[in-house]
Amino acid sequence: MDENEPNDDEPQPITITYGHSKDNRPDLKQAILSMICANQSLIPVYLNTLSGNTSDKASLPETAKAYLARFKADGETPVLAIDSALYSAAAVKDLEDTKWVTRVPATITEAKTLLAETDKTQMIASDRQGYFYREVANTYGDVRQRWLIVLYEPRRKAEEKSLENQVERERDNLDNALKKLKNRFSTAKKTRSKCWSVSINSGKCIKSAAKSPVMSVALRRVARNQTVKLNSTFSRRPPSECHHKMIKHRV
Repeated sequence: MDENEPNDDEPQPITITYGHSKDNRPDLKQAILSMICANQSLIPVYLNTLSGNTSDKASLPETAKAYLARFKADGETPVLAIDSALYSAAAVKDLEDTKWVTRVPATITEAKTLLAETDKTQMIASDRQGYFYREVANTYGDVRQRWLIVLYEPRRKAEEKSLENQVERERDNLDNALKKLKNRFSTAKKTRSKCWSVSINSGKCIKSAAKSPVMSVALRRVARNQTVKLNSTFSRRPPSECHHKMIKHRV
């Protein structure tokens, strides 16, 4: 055996590096402690150190198998309550001969289908007030399992109320946005109508008073001022077009 090759029987160094931080500090390097505690006393019975970038899905099955290997083959193994990150077809298959309890992730297709097809009328009222449950036999990862669907009625009502409030807020936002859009459209329409009216009336006024020498200078001055004003009003029309329209009415 080569001296440079690592020996699996010897402890291997871990890497302190960046990874998924459950303390919301991705800017810090970390190491991971994989721990198993006993019963409600939470006394640690197994501990393993892992590199900071190790994922739970990869480490939890290995941690469970390493802990269970300490028990004799003919002895009784404990029931493991495991994080849902362990739940995958491959991990379930590896722990086929082990008793365990975990939460089935709602992202699994089988779980989505079962939740969508389950109605409260199919559930049984629990001894604990507000709780309902339904027991279903299922096979996942080629392992026969017992799934338990649990409903907490007060929580369901609170989520429904929160959803209704969110929908109502979105509806109000859309109504306000629609009102603003209608006001902008109405204002733009009135501005265009007023601009055309002033342009036509000014042309008639200048044309009818053109025969009077006394009014000629005044009308030129008024027409010039109105031309400037109307040009600023016709913001959506080319300046040359608006200016030409007013010039042709000058004396």
